[in-house]
Amino acid sequence: MGLAELPLELLNRMLQCLRGDISSLRSALLVNKTWAAEAVRVLWETPPPQGLAEINDIDRRQFYARYVRELEMNGDEWVHHNDFHALEFPRLRSVLIDATYTGRDGEQEEVWIGQYIQPALEDFTCYATAPAGYEDVLQLLGTRCPRLASVIIGCALEGLNSASLCGFIDRCKSLRSFGVVDGKTAPIDDRVLSTLASHDGLEELEVEPFVKHDMFVNTFQHVDRPFKGIQQLQVHIEPKTVPLLVPTIKNIRLLSLTLVNGEISPWLHLSALTNLRDLVIMYEDSAELSSNDFRGVKGLNLHRLVVRSIHGDLTAPTLTDDEFIPVIETQPALGEIDLEIHASLTVLSFISLGRKCRYLRDCGIYGTYDLSLLLDIDPSPPLFPCLEQLTLGTIAEIRATPLPGSNSTPDKAKFLARATLSHAPNLEDLCLLDERDDFLAAMVAVVEERAESLLDSS
Repeated sequence: MGLAELPLELLNRMLQCLRGDISSLRSALLVNKTWAAEAVRVLWETPPPQGLAEINDIDRRQFYARYVRELEMNGDEWVHHNDFHALEFPRLRSVLIDATYTGRDGEQEEVWIGQYIQPALEDFTCYATAPAGYEDVLQLLGTRCPRLASVIIGCALEGLNSASLCGFIDRCKSLRSFGVVDGKTAPIDDRVLSTLASHDGLEELEVEPFVKHDMFVNTFQHVDRPFKGIQQLQVHIEPKTVPLLVPTIKNIRLLSLTLVNGEISPWLHLSALTNLRDLVIMYEDSAELSSNDFRGVKGLNLHRLVVRSIHGDLTAPTLTDDEFIPVIETQPALGEIDLEIHASLTVLSFISLGRKCRYLRDCGIYGTYDLSLLLDIDPSPPLFPCLEQLTLGTIAEIRATPLPGSNSTPDKAKFLARATLSHAPNLEDLCLLDERDDFLAAMVAVVEERAESLLDSS
């Protein structure tokens, strides 16, 4: 049996492996009718909207639309929504609808999007605010899509209010992930929060609008076992809400907190979240942290830790190597750390990350670091075998190299950069946050040159 007579199941699997390889799939169209039918199916599962819109014959356009499983309408592609208004997408599982800005007064253009809301749909993300013809998007989602699992509302849809949102959440029993990521106009009130907290199947929740502490108090008084299935939670709250929230989310794996200023530190309360793997803490404005705060994550076995401020600076004058290193020693699985904190750390803390976090791929820490200590450490094995991205405040210029006649600034920079690369053989990007001088520019250039050479050879 030749390839042309492959069983249909094997043929489909083979062509799925070619997904995205347009040239090979087009060649498959020429083998025979069976291959052509399966290749067409794969080619049109995730088409560019422009490609579908360029088909002028309506019947032929519908023929290909029936194969579409994923569709992303980004940027100016919103102009095709009305072109697709009469189409049916019976296999469509995932759709992303970007905003429909025309540049006129910041208003969005009205477009038809109801054609994408069909029975197979599982994932719906919408940043458009003005459906044409007074389409009730939530009503359509709730009545047409029995398998709908994920919804992200990026702007206030026409007709969106507390009552309609609660009704949709109640009706959509299959919902597993829900996000409201418009912080200005989305209707998050006590009723909506209580409805979300009581949804049995909800596993992921992202709420960008600020939620007052009293709303959580009221919800937890009236909902039995709130957020009982939550695995991922992203919320914008007051720090004093954290000790109230933590006992209800004991099984959480991803927690992202955007915090307004408050007198209560949330950090030590997080130690109870023993299943937590991904922690992001964003402060709205400037704040001062203590070394005790950082101890709150000791022993959590995090894979990712991000701490930063949106509009100000974070300082932690008492956070030194003596406080930092014992915490890092409990994080062997850490793959990403981004601490935009002005602390009192030295290169010893940086080295401890390499020795204790062997899977670290992305490292960002503020401050000035004297990396000359790396010259005295054997790079076999390297300190950072997986590190790809390194972001530091700045790097101190070394005084001299052990090589005679190589003590100009560029020579010293190249020497230290190569020593750093010997400890981070997979480093692709070195980013320095403070103002660069000739020494720092030369170090960055060495890393960039090595990354380009590796890319060219791959």
